[in-house]
Amino acid sequence: MSGSPLSLANPRTRLAVILTTFFALVYLILAPGSSDSYVSPYPKPRTESWKSTANRWFGWSAGKTVEEVQHPIPKLMHEAQVNFRALITKQSKTLSAAVKEYKKRYKRDPPKGFDE
Repeated sequence: MSGSPLSLANPRTRLAVILTTFFALVYLILAPGSSDSYVSPYPKPRTESWKSTANRWFGWSAGKTVEEVQHPIPKLMHEAQVNFRALITKQSKTLSAAVKEYKKRYKRDPPKGFDE
């Protein structure tokens, strides 16, 4: 059966199938008017800028633009720095002040080695 002229094992038949497939694909790709009749199932992408898209998505169109809206991370960083500086100013500067604060907070003497 492998000697049959219509078998793909036959080199001539294989070549004919390959060439026919190649020319059919070339015709489908390069045929005149083929791109005019094609209708895409997907909508065309918008051509608006990323700024107007961001304004629309995040509701910034009410008077604010992308440039005017501040990201929350810098604000949180600033608040953390302010809180840390306030904490440092309350920190005891001397050993006697630290012992006094310890006794006030825990109502007992500091442990052995507290001064080291």
